[in-house]
Amino acid sequence: MYSTISRFFYQWLVVCALTTSSFVMAAQPKEVTLGAYLTSLYDINSDRGTFSADMWIWSKAKPLDKYDLSKTLEISYISSQFPHIYSGLSIDKIGPQAQYTQKKIQGTFLHDFNLENFPFDRQKLKIYFEDSEFNLKDLKYIPDSATGSDEEIQIDGWRIDKVSLTSGIKEYKTNFGYPSKSVEDSYSRLQFEIELKRDAPLIFFKITLGLFAAVLVAMFSTFMPTESDDIFSARIGLLGGTLLAVVVNQQFADSKTGETTAVTLIDSLHMLGFSTVFILFLATILSRTLCERYQNAKLSRHFDHASFGASAIIFTGISLKMISDAIGS
Repeated sequence: MYSTISRFFYQWLVVCALTTSSFVMAAQPKEVTLGAYLTSLYDINSDRGTFSADMWIWSKAKPLDKYDLSKTLEISYISSQFPHIYSGLSIDKIGPQAQYTQKKIQGTFLHDFNLENFPFDRQKLKIYFEDSEFNLKDLKYIPDSATGSDEEIQIDGWRIDKVSLTSGIKEYKTNFGYPSKSVEDSYSRLQFEIELKRDAPLIFFKITLGLFAAVLVAMFSTFMPTESDDIFSARIGLLGGTLLAVVVNQQFADSKTGETTAVTLIDSLHMLGFSTVFILFLATILSRTLCERYQNAKLSRHFDHASFGASAIIFTGISLKMISDAIGS
């Protein structure tokens, strides 16, 4: 009798173990390895906030999972602007343990360009891979280490520094109207990130040359003595012309930067230049006052020389600090 009870207890443990194992196996989401290889990057437009890319994507999954990326995979589910073009679909078996699916996509994607450090800015273009049917309980994406980009890609004004594929989770605060689902739903997501660095060093001097020239002329106007009526009038006119030159150069810079609500490095430099010229304009009036009211031409000239030194040191120091911060960031 003791042996019968022991045998029954042993069978009961085996059944429980098999049931628990089956439940755990059923609860595990199927894993799909996904990779991407960038073959072309073009039409980078900060005004529209878009960029275009061509790439190969592939998936590796167990044959029993029957995953076909051409049916349920969504490319940039939340950031796609135009329809994608799919081509070159192929399905192969990699031995008995995996099924390989590959296809090529072409599309235009949205990107919020951060131009605060223009023209020393970096941009991280992102393309998202997400399944439209299976949530996190049913499917989990794993990034493939073979992800990369073609080294021969050339983009005018840009250089690709890094390409990476990282996994994440996208949470939606809705059940999309499906009654049996919970209020919140989560999906496995991969983020394909292309890190770009602007590769156009001469564009900075092209945009700011007019600004620096105008400020330099305004500084040297302090060597024009204000005790002479004609020279004082010429100095005032020269400063007015430099103020206008700064404004015109700002408009030229805006045409190169594009539309943005952020205050860029170029904007900050122009505001600094405008403030410097305006302060020199006020210093000229004060210098004239010293000559007329106090009849002290020597003090007026000393004041002009001090104005030149102070404006040169302050403008140069703040400008270099702004530029170095933009390059360092």
